[in-house]
Amino acid sequence: MNRKLFLGAALAALPEAAFATPNPGLWEVKGKTTDVAFSSDAIPAAMLDMIKNQIMSQPGQDHQQCVTAEDIENAPEMLVKSSESACEYERFDMSGGTLDAVAVCNFPQGGTGRMDMTGRYTDTTYTTRSKITMADGPMGSMTIHAESTGTRIGDC
Repeated sequence: MNRKLFLGAALAALPEAAFATPNPGLWEVKGKTTDVAFSSDAIPAAMLDMIKNQIMSQPGQDHQQCVTAEDIENAPEMLVKSSESACEYERFDMSGGTLDAVAVCNFPQGGTGRMDMTGRYTDTTYTTRSKITMADGPMGSMTIHAESTGTRIGDC
C-alpha cells in the first residue's frame, strides 16, 4: 500500500480526540500576501499592476496575541484572528487537526469582503491559506490570497 495513502487512512481512522487542541498562551502570527488580482475597468491596467506590486512588496503582517483557555473553548476563531480587520464568521470549524472557515470582514482601508480559510493545526502551531474577495473596495473588485503561520511562544 502507498505510504501516503496508508498514513492518510490511519489518520482518518483516529478518533477526533486523538488530535491536539491548540494550547492557550502567547502566539506569534506571521502573515503574508501571496497574490492580488483586480477586476476593474475604471482603473488603467498599468496602475493596477503598480498597486499590485506595491501590495506584494509590503512586509508581512506579523503580530503577537494572547489566546486564553476560554477563547479556545468558547471562541476558537480568536486563534486565527487578524489584527487588522473585523470579521464575523459564517462558518468556523476547527476540529480533527484541520480548519475550515468562511467570514465576512470589514477592512480598515474601506470595503467589505468574504474570506474563505483552510488550514491545519497542532497544539503549538498552525498554518492557514485564505482567499479574500472584496467587491466594494476603493479600487473595485479585488481578490487577495494570503498565508499565515502561528506559533505558541510562551505564556501571556
